[in-house]
Amino acid sequence: MCNYGGRITDDRDRRLINVYAKEIFEEVLVAPERWKPTGTEEFNYIYPADEANTKHPDIASIFTPDYFLQEIQKHFEARD
Repeated sequence: MCNYGGRITDDRDRRLINVYAKEIFEEVLVAPERWKPTGTEEFNYIYPADEANTKHPDIASIFTPDYFLQEIQKHFEARD
């Protein structure tokens, strides 16, 4: 069992955070063109926004949690 408290103070902490990072922050999870939630393969789900290529001075005002919720609901409603 391990517990990480938020500070890297020695080599053991560094080793632990590296293990966590390799397990959690995989490229497949952070690359929008490849990211799919586990168990949604049958729904042909795609990431609903092209944030990297959107030009806007306040991108956070466009891609809000409500935006993503509406896009996901719209995609699943189309399957009904």
